Amino acid sequence: MPADPTEFRQNVRQGIKQLLDSYQAASSNSGLVFHTYDARPESFNPPLAFVGHMSEVITNPGEEGGYQGVRARRLSAEAVIVRGIFDNAEQLRLTDVLVDGLVDHFTDNPRGVTGLTLLEPTGVDDADVPVGGITYLTSTITLRALILEGRD
Repeated sequence: MPADPTEFRQNVRQGIKQLLDSYQAASSNSGLVFHTYDARPESFNPPLAFVGHMSEVITNPGEEGGYQGVRARRLSAEAVIVRGIFDNAEQLRLTDVLVDGLVDHFTDNPRGVTGLTLLEPTGVDDADVPVGGITYLTSTITLRALILEGRD
């Protein structure tokens, strides 16, 4: 494995945040402006987006007859969008526009983390999240990041 520690997880979190920032900057004239965070903020002041939970599976393809000394790191990460409290159809429509746009933005930037990492959206889930006595509807875009690492 690499002599120096890898920064895969750090790079994935930073890359997702940068993609959220670049989408936010590009969409600032369309009424979808939002704040972005590296992690879930302590309190919600929507609209906002943050990098959520990450989980990882590491395999060694060499053990399966592949290349010796190579490991595959597959990370599942979340980009969580909070538009606000949903009490009307217009808010839901704006959320759908935002989620569709972000999914396209992630799809259009498969190397948005590093040149060696593949990033792709794999799904979207909506959920009600209570924060401070208020229930927000969130949309979570699940992203898969993949990198192959080997010996120097």
